Amino acid sequence: MTTITTPRGHHIETEAYWYSILNYDVSNRRLLAQFDGNGGISKYSVAGEWQLLTEREWFTAWSVNGRRLPAKHRKNVRVLGRAMEIDFKSEQELDGVAVTAEQYCDDLNNAIYLRFHFANHGTQPARLLLRQGMQWELKSYMAAMVAKQGTYTEAPMQDTWHNDNTGWEAVFGDSYRVHLTSSHSPSRIEQDGSRMVLDYPDEITPGQEIVMTIAVSGGLEPLPLAELSTGADAAWEAAQQYQQWLTAFSAPGHDKLDAIMAACLNVSHSMYKESGGKFAAFYAGVNYQSPSRTYFRDGYWTVLPLLPFKPDWVRNEIVTLAQGIGEDGSCPSAVIYNVLRDEYEQFWPDHYDSPSFFIMMLHDYLAWSHDISLLQEVVNGCTILELTERCMTKMNDLIDQELQLMVKPDNRRDWCDNVVRQGAVAYAAMLHLRARACYGELQVFAGNWAQASSEKQAWDGDTAALTRSLRERLWDDAVGYRNYDNIGGEDALEDNISVEQALAPAFGIGEEADQQRVLDLITSRLETRNNPDQPHGDWGVMTVFPQYTHIQHLVEKSSYPFRYHNGSDWPYWSGVLAMAKLRLRRDDWEYPLTRWFTYGLERQWLTPVEYFDPVYGKGSDLQGWSGMPAAAVLLGGLGLTPPLNGELTPEAPLWGDTTVRGIRYRGDSYTYAATGDQVTFTKE
Repeated sequence: MTTITTPRGHHIETEAYWYSILNYDVSNRRLLAQFDGNGGISKYSVAGEWQLLTEREWFTAWSVNGRRLPAKHRKNVRVLGRAMEIDFKSEQELDGVAVTAEQYCDDLNNAIYLRFHFANHGTQPARLLLRQGMQWELKSYMAAMVAKQGTYTEAPMQDTWHNDNTGWEAVFGDSYRVHLTSSHSPSRIEQDGSRMVLDYPDEITPGQEIVMTIAVSGGLEPLPLAELSTGADAAWEAAQQYQQWLTAFSAPGHDKLDAIMAACLNVSHSMYKESGGKFAAFYAGVNYQSPSRTYFRDGYWTVLPLLPFKPDWVRNEIVTLAQGIGEDGSCPSAVIYNVLRDEYEQFWPDHYDSPSFFIMMLHDYLAWSHDISLLQEVVNGCTILELTERCMTKMNDLIDQELQLMVKPDNRRDWCDNVVRQGAVAYAAMLHLRARACYGELQVFAGNWAQASSEKQAWDGDTAALTRSLRERLWDDAVGYRNYDNIGGEDALEDNISVEQALAPAFGIGEEADQQRVLDLITSRLETRNNPDQPHGDWGVMTVFPQYTHIQHLVEKSSYPFRYHNGSDWPYWSGVLAMAKLRLRRDDWEYPLTRWFTYGLERQWLTPVEYFDPVYGKGSDLQGWSGMPAAAVLLGGLGLTPPLNGELTPEAPLWGDTTVRGIRYRGDSYTYAATGDQVTFTKE
């Protein structure tokens, strides 16, 4: 029997052999970790620091009366938010003893909890043994110290056991400490340096339930032993409260949609990190945490689903990104905060989509919050509004006045950083057009322009002219907007169909007839269920088809067909496409919104992944911008897109009755409710 993963309400449930590995990544404001479906913990690290546990070295084994479950026995695993729940369904096999487990963390603390429940429903006492083994990671810490001070001096581990061996603290270096607590005293302790094995025996009488708890915390500032040893119940309550928050969106009868929304809101929420008392922003994903860094483009797509719920976090993201804006308005790919050096740094300077994303994020945040004070917040001697003006100037300086086109320099510094694109690049130009529209509204909101002023009219007129010039240069009825057209260089033209052009219908760029044509082309050629010319069947939405032809422009992973930028499904792009279709009220919205999700569940990918394809597999788990499909539902499906200088006008969704609680809009909390065609948006 195969492993089966399905949505159940807002949860994701998996039925598998009782020993099967089912990896599930979790994250809170301080930590990142992965649970394995058996009670093991891996990939534990603290935001901005280093990895604390050696990957796949934590093992969990347990027995009842010296026996384990048979090889064909199956378990049920449920995941949602920051918790994994395991039901081994052991009662009939193991003398009436039911064994379940929970792995979880809360929202704020650097602590991971593991609880095993043994409930004796039989008629005889039973002997229990729980064995835990782990290895604390040193190489990652060594690398961090070398990066900080240029050298590393090894010191012997110093450790102490407390309270009948239920508390353990260890020091691996000046900045590296680990705390471990347990509810039971181990009968046996095996230690070999950073590796340890702990045995926890007990005996359970009929009608009794025994809970064995283990908690760990490490890094620069681990949770104190006393707090760690008493924190399991409060952390579990916090994990359940967070699960309840993830059910704020509800579409009765649509389990798949509910589960997608919960998974996507969770991944965006999970990327918000606080480190060193200064960094407060969104990571790109679980593999982008040391040192702490936040990206302009990843950040934009990551925050969109949370704008209706966590505007204060988005404000922090904007202020953090502002740390990376140069005097000429250039923006890097990301802004690093190095907690070990206590300083901000640029990561990969001068990207040609980053300034646009900064303007767009500021506009969208202010549309939801009307927090005009942010415009006057000072970062590195400049106000946020002044930095926005610098970003706009940087992008406008790229306009070729004769061609009336934004001309991107010859480099690979945008989201598609495995493809060197120069000249008229549809992706960069469309973002520039959207940023210009946002900038004009920002100037009105700031009181610098009146809506009917000559300045605003001239600005909008220039934006319309740039939009027409882009169409004249790149439009082809057979492909929509061609990918890129070199100008003044090789004169190479890439005319594959790209999902990037979904930006036009997503943001209302160009005539609606062209927007619809773009969506028709993407549907017929990039949605794999409709494309018989690709050999891998129905697996999602490709970024491009055919694949890139000019190999002199390709590097690294994208050199291979269907891989990375060269044809993989990126769930965030699937979300952009779904948002565009929902915005235009098309009836073919469901495939891009859901296929990436169902394809992943078929392979037991329990969190939204970075990208994937059927040839080379998947990228990172729990990837921030892969929460974008939730924004497609909220912004495109429900019409929750407030104009900066107007009022929100929600719409009824195409799929039926829906409720969303806890929406934060301009200082108040609201509930959205749609019943049939009737929509209410009421203050809570």
